[in-house]
Amino acid sequence: MATEASRARSRRRVLAVLAAVTTASFLTLLTWPHEETTDASFTDGEFAASGTLTALTVPAPVSSQTPGCVLDPGLLGANPVLTISWRVPAGVTGYSSSNAQYGSTNQGLLTPITGPLLSNVTTTGTTTAYTTVMNGGLLSGLLGNSMSFGIRFVGPGGWTSSWLVATASAGVLGANPQCTVSTAPSP
Repeated sequence: MATEASRARSRRRVLAVLAAVTTASFLTLLTWPHEETTDASFTDGEFAASGTLTALTVPAPVSSQTPGCVLDPGLLGANPVLTISWRVPAGVTGYSSSNAQYGSTNQGLLTPITGPLLSNVTTTGTTTAYTTVMNGGLLSGLLGNSMSFGIRFVGPGGWTSSWLVATASAGVLGANPQCTVSTAPSP
């Protein structure tokens, strides 16, 4: 019959063997060669794919008359009104005045007109002949100076066309009103 002391020795041996096996297993896992982590990828010669990407070009509005814009300074230049004649380019569909965005010069750059100033802009007509009239607060600093106003289209995804730009100028008291039309890229 085994004595209590021999049983304790047997248990210590079993625990020592278990500790040695556990330590050896752990060290083996640490030193075992393993695959490097990579992004998943594969090559299969049986299947090939191809595609074509086309960039979206939003068409710019174009002048519909000559002259493309007219500045009426009003009585003694007190109430200037700028009229711009424009249209959707021939053969282009999907754009109208509802896609138009209006802008004015702000520190030398054309920036979209928003908020209360937008109430000073009215557009009438069809895709072949629009007339946009800008007056009131938008033209308050025009006399004796020049200002630029623009129209551009906003396409899908917020992409924008180049600006159709009307640059208007008038002397003191509305003398010698002038207006020219050009284009300018959108920033």
